[in-house]
Amino acid sequence: MRIPGGNLFTMASRLIAQQVVQYSRWASRTPNDVGQDVDTYAEAVPMSGSVQAVPRALYQALGLDFTKSYVTFTTPNDIQDLGRDRTGDKFTYFGRTYFVESETDWHDIDGWTQALCVDVGAA
Repeated sequence: MRIPGGNLFTMASRLIAQQVVQYSRWASRTPNDVGQDVDTYAEAVPMSGSVQAVPRALYQALGLDFTKSYVTFTTPNDIQDLGRDRTGDKFTYFGRTYFVESETDWHDIDGWTQALCVDVGAA
């Protein structure tokens, strides 16, 4: 159930420029020739949202690894994070690939989702 007029992300996106990422939804996991699970993803599609760096001052409070870089991705789309027997979705932005680690899902209630994403390297 959505709260009429309560979509804060839509209101904020009128003032804060949105970025477009190439988003790939996790599809499946299959074992390779040596028995290691390999994740497969759907074809990348453009998705708009707000990509913001996570301040390093918050890393300890959030329990993050100081050797990695993190961003939040806020979007009006429904996205998926890590779960039992599945890997989170991923996206590329400015030549880097990010995996969705956790999400704050307000999609069904207020029309947006915010995800904590880790930079895993060059696209």
